[in-house]
Amino acid sequence: MKKSFEFQGGKSLKVGQKVTVLEMSPNEIVIGSLDGKVSFGTKPTDTDALATANAAYAKLTPKQRELTYAALLRRLDLWPYRVAGREAFDLGGANKIPKGESLILIGVEGNELLVGSVKLNTSFTVRPQQTDLILHARKFLEDKQGAPGRLLEELQGKLLDPTTGKSAALDPKAAPRHLVFYRGAGWCPPCRQFSPTLLKTYKELKPQHPDFELIFLSDDNSIPDLQKYVKEEGFPWLAVPQTRLKELQIVSPKLGRSIPQLLVMDRHGKVLLDSIQMDRAVALKRMEALLKQPAAQQ
Repeated sequence: MKKSFEFQGGKSLKVGQKVTVLEMSPNEIVIGSLDGKVSFGTKPTDTDALATANAAYAKLTPKQRELTYAALLRRLDLWPYRVAGREAFDLGGANKIPKGESLILIGVEGNELLVGSVKLNTSFTVRPQQTDLILHARKFLEDKQGAPGRLLEELQGKLLDPTTGKSAALDPKAAPRHLVFYRGAGWCPPCRQFSPTLLKTYKELKPQHPDFELIFLSDDNSIPDLQKYVKEEGFPWLAVPQTRLKELQIVSPKLGRSIPQLLVMDRHGKVLLDSIQMDRAVALKRMEALLKQPAAQQ
């Protein structure tokens, strides 16, 4: 603050005190105290907001300066798995999200981000400016490796090795370009028909195109049933049990009502192929063609 303010009830803001910028326009800045007890609008010149913004802008590269919030809504390749709120969110009742709490970045609805709170087991929309998304995106933009991929973090702690029944994980050194999800179950006759062809296609493609992983999403009613199906079919894949499918915040909304389903996504969460929309034989051929494409063509 460059100016002091006194409020009714004894509250005040003093010169030099740090505050949070809530909204800003050329003629007004809405600020709030760090404890959230005071918020009001005043002239931008009553704060050092402009000097602070100019200093931050001077540190950005040309590419970082060109990145806009509107562009970010389409750039999933620059998204982190989690973002933090730049302000508190009141969802009604006792459902309150404090400022700075980690939220899962699920997708886009209109011009807003759809985020999820694991603690409250709910999702809601926010403006991109209400999160620290652009800070992550600017970092990934200048990183030669880019963003690590939201799906890789989504799968952490949810995978099972069907042969042992124990928790498992993808190779941390691997950075698959594509994630292929096969959703099926041993009790499903169409799955029993489809899975041998899928397995054959996988065994043909994997040695030539190691930059993809296939994950089995089980609709079996129990882990023993999952293991029985995997053993009978000879699946070499890690699996997500049925009880944990709802924890896949990015993948779960893409799952249809029927199985088997083959879903191909890039590691950032973009859907590239969904067998629900086509014949399964056609889906396998399109998956094969997709995996053979150079990265530059996708």
